[in-house]
Amino acid sequence: MFTKFKDDTTFIPKLEELLKPTLHGKIVKQEVTPLTSFGENFGSEILKVDVTVEENGKQRQVHGVGKLIPSSEVQLEIFNTQVTFKNEIGFYADIVPAMQEFQREHGVAPTEYFPEMYGARISLDPQSKAVDLNAILLLENLKVKGFFTVDKYKGFDVDSTKTVLRALANFQATTVALRKKKPDVFSSKVQPYLAEWTAPAFPEPLNVEPILKENPNTAYLAIKAQNAISKKRIKKIREPWACVTHNDLWVNNVMVRESNGMIQDIKFVDFQVIDYASPVCDLIFFLFSSVPNSVLRYHFDKLLQYYYKEFINTLSLYKVNTKEFSFESFEEELRLEGCYQVNHSIFMLFPILGSPEPPKPIGKVPQWDPNNEAGASNGDADNKPAPGGIPQTFNLPMKEKVWYIVEEAAKHNWI
Repeated sequence: MFTKFKDDTTFIPKLEELLKPTLHGKIVKQEVTPLTSFGENFGSEILKVDVTVEENGKQRQVHGVGKLIPSSEVQLEIFNTQVTFKNEIGFYADIVPAMQEFQREHGVAPTEYFPEMYGARISLDPQSKAVDLNAILLLENLKVKGFFTVDKYKGFDVDSTKTVLRALANFQATTVALRKKKPDVFSSKVQPYLAEWTAPAFPEPLNVEPILKENPNTAYLAIKAQNAISKKRIKKIREPWACVTHNDLWVNNVMVRESNGMIQDIKFVDFQVIDYASPVCDLIFFLFSSVPNSVLRYHFDKLLQYYYKEFINTLSLYKVNTKEFSFESFEEELRLEGCYQVNHSIFMLFPILGSPEPPKPIGKVPQWDPNNEAGASNGDADNKPAPGGIPQTFNLPMKEKVWYIVEEAAKHNWI
């Protein structure tokens, strides 16, 4: 339930000081407006920031996106903002530059899979160690450059999926190569920002057993699948595959730019919950959450193999010995992480495939109490929330996705 509202942010204090390291000139005007609709983002407030900069008598426009911390104590706790906000700043300020420098040293074109950071701070007080309400991460506005997110109800087709997987494999394999070739750099520039994030408000898995029993093809898997996704994940760092993972890689966190109807450029966004884990965590979750069943039924195994080949090809660019990265060891990674990503994917079906709602007004950032009945309509007795305020009414597309995910996972012995 949304308990109250935070007033819209319309001005960023000390913006010129924030932008000074990257933008030269004097700021003569700033226009700040909310970018996300009511209820669209619980982890942060997103702003559209347009700045007029004057330098040598000439003016130019700089278009940015500002990310602020959530406004309620409950949200701050759920998203562990004191850690995750610093981690996301660290990703852009330290991890990406370390990767790009490593790539240049090996004659590899620096990756461009991430938006440029214009500036960031955790407080107006430069001596502060705590993230406060003046914290902001300011990135380039990718929409101005023609990037967009695909329709989450349609997802990616097979060719677009390969484009995303190629970028993902390149990114993740580069972090593995960096760790192996320059462990000191990895330890100092990457590792400090890879604190694991957990969601304390969502301890219980969703009950999908009744849904699985509705379908004759999955009924026999109902109890087995429910038991599998109810298992508490015990994270283990396994070499040699451990790498930087996004941890929330689905349609809305992948921005694309097309040319002649084909995706040409990819940008990954929202690194709030980055982790140090197996690359297959992102791989499985992305496929299940962001690619339609019609594509996966015919291409799932081939897409896994495609990602693996791109990963190995990237390691080879850095002259990493790939013998320990056998396809058999890759399949073992899939087996070990599969059931947890099944749970992750099913849980995220509500924001991804839940029934579309009428457009909501821009602004008025909600303060969310996940322990109340969020999402349950008045008088809707069947739409009872699960722990964390998630309604348990599955529409048909969600049920079809659950059936597919469980069948595929069972075929691979992940559950």
